[in-house]
Amino acid sequence: MNKFNTANYLITVLILSLLLLHGCVGGTSSDIATQKKRKGGLSRKVVHSTIKSYISEVSECYEEALITKNDILGKIVFQWTINMNGDVEDIIVKNSTLNDNKLVSICIISKIEHWKFPKPFGGKVIIKYPFVLDKSGF
Repeated sequence: MNKFNTANYLITVLILSLLLLHGCVGGTSSDIATQKKRKGGLSRKVVHSTIKSYISEVSECYEEALITKNDILGKIVFQWTINMNGDVEDIIVKNSTLNDNKLVSICIISKIEHWKFPKPFGGKVIIKYPFVLDKSGF
């Protein structure tokens, strides 16, 4: 496994662990009847699967920042809205323990704003999603 794949794997595993511990999307069921009861919704599985498809972009931001500052690590939580077309809007950093002077967060925001999600049921969806970045394995 090369360095880039190792980074993707570590970030994906950490994200999945945090996703299971912290609710980031209303409800856990992907059942359509359950989703229709909410104002807007996407299942956790759909959100995680979509983010996983873009995880290499997060890794790329982290790896680029490590070139100039090799001791960056920590957790960063983003919040964004998925609109009715599945587009991302209103991205903010909710919380961060990264010691990077915002290099990584600015890069990740520039990536997230281009991500495409499935169209949510019933209305916009607010996502809070943690990324844990650690260079172990590099």
